[in-house]
Amino acid sequence: MKLKLVPDAGRLLKHSVTLRMIEAFVAITVLELVATLAPTVASYLPFNPIWLAAAASVCGSLAWVFRFILQRKISGDEDGE
Repeated sequence: MKLKLVPDAGRLLKHSVTLRMIEAFVAITVLELVATLAPTVASYLPFNPIWLAAAASVCGSLAWVFRFILQRKISGDEDGE
């Protein structure tokens, strides 16, 4: 099996739900890390910082779920290889 790059990466980056969930996961995880390392930042959050861990877990799980849900054809071979 020969590995190939996606021919239309720009369209894939624009429309992929899986990538949106991964981006949300990373953003929430960074905010959680900042809130953990700097307790003063956590005091400015309007909610308990434990909700950040929960939100990151949900986004990470949804990225896996959306990876296996059939999405509109964005890029790649038309014959399904």
